[in-house]
Amino acid sequence: MSAILALSNAIKRMLEIVTRICNGEGHEGDIEELEQLGQIIKDTALCGLGQTAPNPVLSTIRHFRHEIEERIDRYRASKGLHQVKMVAAE
Repeated sequence: MSAILALSNAIKRMLEIVTRICNGEGHEGDIEELEQLGQIIKDTALCGLGQTAPNPVLSTIRHFRHEIEERIDRYRASKGLHQVKMVAAE
């Protein structure tokens, strides 16, 4: 039963992250966290439903990663969270 609760919490965490991204409030590292959680769920779930639960999110990342990154970047830019890259003087 505890394994089911752990997977349920991981799926809930994925939903929270996806919702935050969809609301335009994504954070740096969200995509990577989604990928990690999705893989953990797929690897540890004992039933078919659990094993396939993260597939829509993982598939969306695989096919639309650039668009998701742009959405997160726009939010970070609007909040002044982008790091300034230092350019060496020549």
